[in-house]
Amino acid sequence: MGMGNSFETITVLQYRLKAAQEELAAFQSGEKYIRMEKQYLTQVRALERRIAKLEAAVAKEHSHAITIRNQWFEIFE
Repeated sequence: MGMGNSFETITVLQYRLKAAQEELAAFQSGEKYIRMEKQYLTQVRALERRIAKLEAAVAKEHSHAITIRNQWFEIFE
């Protein structure tokens, strides 16, 4: 291992350590948790809206199927 290579390795490790320390500080202060919670709630709300739209579509199609069935019953009575 040459001298230049070990310098690069130490530099990379120093940057990684600094990034890890900053992330740890963000968790300890609660800042990271708050950001994660906001992101999670945004995703939950988006999925809830999608579910509501899909449920509405299913209800509409079910209603349409009942209407068609009732029309068939009227035709064959």
